[in-house]
Parts: sequence; structure tokens; C-alpha cells
Amino acid sequence: MAADVLARWHRRRGEDVWFLTGTDEHGQKILRTAEAHGVPPQEWADRLVEESWKPLWSHLAISNDDFIRTTERRHTDRVQEFVQDLHDKGEIYKGGYEGPYCVYCEEYKLPGELIAAEDGTPLCAIHHRPVELLKEENYFFRLSEYGDRLLAHYDAHPDFIQPPRPPATRS
Repeated sequence: MAADVLARWHRRRGEDVWFLTGTDEHGQKILRTAEAHGVPPQEWADRLVEESWKPLWSHLAISNDDFIRTTERRHTDRVQEFVQDLHDKGEIYKGGYEGPYCVYCEEYKLPGELIAAEDGTPLCAIHHRPVELLKEENYFFRLSEYGDRLLAHYDAHPDFIQPPRPPATRS
């Protein structure tokens, strides 16, 4: 809904807006919920999209221009092309990562993002649920190779990572 509000606001300002929304059907939440309901993850995601999400968005008259699912061919094909291109250029490398993971946030947590339960168990500060120690092998982008150039670009273009400030108005 927040994205819809922003899209409408920008359209009313006369700005060109293309509002894409959809579902991310990969992750522990989908897997575990599907297992709890005794169905495969794809079937659970299909049910959610058709029986819950699309009817709700229709009822709310959400103003999206397109809807995409991460399991759609047009999505998977493009992601594969993109990642293959990065791989071919040596921009990504395989590595491992281990840390506290909140299934509900779908993200790893830093120590400052955790609180302790009465028994000392680390909890997600947002959901107040235990985090899991997760270890995974993944591909990483070599962002460190661009650090100096990015910092120089930000210094030379201070509005690059934020919208330009509106002109001051007279009171």
C-alpha cells in the first residue's frame, strides 16, 4: 500500500511512474508455511497469489502497472542473464556467510539488531522471535573494488544518492 501511495503521489505531480509489484516466492517463510499446510512451496504461493493477494489489490484498486512473480519465466530468465554477465566479467565470487538470521525479516541480523530473551536466547528486535544461526554458500558482488570510485563520485555529485533539494521558498 505504501508503494501505491507513492506511485499515486508521483503521478499527481506529473512524473512518469511505472509501478511494478509482485511476489518473492523464495525463502524460508514460504517453505515453512507450505510444509505446515502439507503442500509444495509453488502450490502454496499459487494459492496465496490467486486467493489472497490479487483479490485484495483489486479491492483496494492498487495502481500497479505490472505484477511479476519470482517464479515466472520472464523473471528467472532475466536474472540468469544478469548473474551470468556478472560472473563472466569476474564481478561476483562464490563464498560463505554465517550469522544470526530472522526468518520473518528474511535477513541476517547484526548484533545491535538483536535483543535477549529472559533466558538469554537472541531475538530479532523487530519480531521478538528467536533468530537462527544460518550458514550458506552464495555469490557475492565485488563492491569493495568500487569503493574509492564511488566515494569520489558521491563527493563530486552530492545529490547522486538522494533527490535534489527543492529550491528555498520565501516566507
